[in-house]
Amino acid sequence: MSSSKFILFFIILILLSILLLITELAFGSVNIPFSDVLNVLLGKPASKESWGIIILDSRLPRALTAIVAGGGLAVS
Repeated sequence: MSSSKFILFFIILILLSILLLITELAFGSVNIPFSDVLNVLLGKPASKESWGIIILDSRLPRALTAIVAGGGLAVS
């Protein structure tokens, strides 16, 4: 695989990972619109205050833990 193809493949994987992270933050027992997920991640208020609490206190730590654990398993 040439260097430019490898870089393009790596960029696509990173973008896909970010998209899946945002999707994971949006869906759960309470479905939160993508616009509100992005607002909370950018430090802006969500449409409902409870959505911001759900994302920052519950879903984001769980998602980041999953990413770190998956990375650890990939390295081992």
